[in-house]
Amino acid sequence: MDGHKFRIIRLWLNKTQEEFAKFLGVSLATVARIESGSLDVSPRVKARLVSRIDLDEDFLRFMRK
Repeated sequence: MDGHKFRIIRLWLNKTQEEFAKFLGVSLATVARIESGSLDVSPRVKARLVSRIDLDEDFLRFMRK
């Protein structure tokens, strides 16, 4: 998952970067850096995202592309 797809998920959830950071238990700077492409989405952040919004396998396949 790249920063653009990460941002799409945040917008789909109708959250600000700050709200999304709290939702995932990360810093605002982490969310901003992921969305700008200067930081990869870590396995920990991916796992939190999947567990909190109950993503299905088809959606995850789309996000891997």
